[in-house]
Amino acid sequence: MAQHFLLSAECRNFSRRQLESLSDEQHIALLARLRWGSETCQVCPACGHIAKHYWRTNRQQWRCRSCERDFSVTSGTAFHGHKLSIRDILTALYTFINSAKSVSATELARELGCQWKTAWLLTQKLREAILKSNRYTPVEDIAQMDGGYFCGKRRSPNRHGQQRDERAIADKIEASRSMRNKRRLQLSAGGRANAKRKKKRRCVCVLREVSPTRGEGARRTLVYIARNENQVDMTQFATLYAAQGTVMMTDESSAFAELPRWFDHCTVVHSQEWVKADGTNDNQAESYFSRLRRAEYGVFHGFRPMYLIDYASEFAWREDNRGRTMRELFDELLRLVLKNGHSTWFAKYYQGNRRREEIMGPADGRRFARKVAVMQ
Repeated sequence: MAQHFLLSAECRNFSRRQLESLSDEQHIALLARLRWGSETCQVCPACGHIAKHYWRTNRQQWRCRSCERDFSVTSGTAFHGHKLSIRDILTALYTFINSAKSVSATELARELGCQWKTAWLLTQKLREAILKSNRYTPVEDIAQMDGGYFCGKRRSPNRHGQQRDERAIADKIEASRSMRNKRRLQLSAGGRANAKRKKKRRCVCVLREVSPTRGEGARRTLVYIARNENQVDMTQFATLYAAQGTVMMTDESSAFAELPRWFDHCTVVHSQEWVKADGTNDNQAESYFSRLRRAEYGVFHGFRPMYLIDYASEFAWREDNRGRTMRELFDELLRLVLKNGHSTWFAKYYQGNRRREEIMGPADGRRFARKVAVMQ
């Protein structure tokens, strides 16, 4: 039996010990190489002048040869104005990619020795960079589609089974003329709380392009946030991001009833089997939900609708890059953060600059594109 990639030496080509052994100058050189493609030539964020600018050793900054402004390797990026050291930022980024199901801000704060707010903002900036970098192009060949519910986690009642309460029975008889009062009396305090939590439930719809070669799994993962699993959102998601001629595999939900009008639609009935004899299944979509749900319950202990699209996009990125080495993941995520400019939703977050409403629909980064100069 072939060895799993995560157990191979190829995957372990970059360790925390190697990262910590680098000097501060080497950390800056690493950031400069990933941001500008060179360790000796820089691009001034203010005027865009490309040159070997004057290095100021004491401040760990450059002075522009043209406009004479000072800038650092993080100026004009999501790390602009950071309080943590470069070493701590890179350590947090390594911890983020090394965790198969992400890392909580509480755990990261203990590791860095900083406040929870600082760790949370740092991880959210990483997720924002992943979200902005999404460029959805239509999936082809074979695709699997499904929807899963997150947020609004229901809590179990305090008392189990039917409890005989003479006073409650008398109240129900007295209020039998009013259906509203009857419903209100039937609901316990826990039931009313669960009814409020249910309003926060959201459906994460996933569309995964599957490799036709057996054993290779999914190649690309696209996500879409909806209120519930319905025909309108599912049909819109599929028609927007699936090419004509795609073989679409789903479960037996009625939300996919319109797909045969546009695609070759194959269905598997989960109440009977997981995989049909002809190979029809949606196991790759379920695999994505498995990782996301374990993170919801075991790492974060709950998602909120406001930032559900960030977490859904993060785990789509993790699924798509599961076959890459540690050094490739580290460089790729750091490059995304450095290339996407200032943070839109988390720069000066505690001064009031924050997201005001939740984002529904596809996690396509082109929706959030800003006119930021891309430094090559």
